[in-house]
Amino acid sequence: AVHATLAHAQVRFHTTPLVYAETILALSGEEHGTVIDVGSEVSDVIVLSKRAVAFVGSVPFGSHTLARSVATKVGPAQSSLSDSMSRLVMFVKNELADKDMQAVAAALTDIAVPWQTAFNDVLATAGNTVPVPHRFFLVGEKDELLWFEQVATTSSTRVSVPPTKVLPDFFKSTLTFGEGGVFDSSLALGALFFHMRGSSNTAHAVNERVVYSIQ
Repeated sequence: AVHATLAHAQVRFHTTPLVYAETILALSGEEHGTVIDVGSEVSDVIVLSKRAVAFVGSVPFGSHTLARSVATKVGPAQSSLSDSMSRLVMFVKNELADKDMQAVAAALTDIAVPWQTAFNDVLATAGNTVPVPHRFFLVGEKDELLWFEQVATTSSTRVSVPPTKVLPDFFKSTLTFGEGGVFDSSLALGALFFHMRGSSNTAHAVNERVVYSIQ
């Protein structure tokens, strides 16, 4: 969007990757990592190296894209997106009938291929300029990550071991989740990031609990 207006502008600041880099690495104690931020229609890939953002790319498939594809393969044809998302969660929890379990498993394996291919292309591009860490962090909606983890975790995508999912337990005692609030991983990372940035000593800021709640 910037380059459409100013073709030769140099873009140096990526807000979301910076938030993820500082917060995830501070909480995990790592200096390197690869973040997969699963959105509805796009999955962003952020390579973190030496506690800094080293590469940012994207995969043109997200959780809703894949869920719609599952719906068209499994049916019925009139299935809504919410129906398909619910069915995928039930699949992971082994709560479907055997026939449906097999159908969803086959569909998920099939529709994962385009995502995995595009993801590998992003990693290959990143690898031209920076080593790609094999410690992966998966950011997204809680229910969606239950099944999306299966899409990302294959030997062909280098995510050969389960990635670290950024969910409430990832924050341990750093965040206090308000009663009745709805968890959102991106906003939780953002809340903690701005708390840390306001501290004169970032290393000690993560030891101070932050109250967090979204109604």
